[in-house]
Amino acid sequence: MKNKYQRMTKDEKKKLINDYKKTEKGNYLLKKLRNLIVIGVLSYFYAIYLIITSENIWNYISAGMLLLAGCIFIVASIKLRIKNLNKFAIKKK
Repeated sequence: MKNKYQRMTKDEKKKLINDYKKTEKGNYLLKKLRNLIVIGVLSYFYAIYLIITSENIWNYISAGMLLLAGCIFIVASIKLRIKNLNKFAIKKK
């Protein structure tokens, strides 16, 4: 089921994000969610480095766990952002 944020046009989404950034909670939350995405991407790169330089099976296992954690960070950050922007859009209306 699509929510209000997903049904908005591209221009409406940009305006909503700018309005949300103007609030204290929105500015703080978007910074923290951006940090989670950066951590997820960095963990991807480090996991790829571990796979390339691995010498035994435990390095492959730790790299796999790190890839999984990075994926969870990125997906959770995106879902939380959409959820909070949707709540803000409904409340703003």
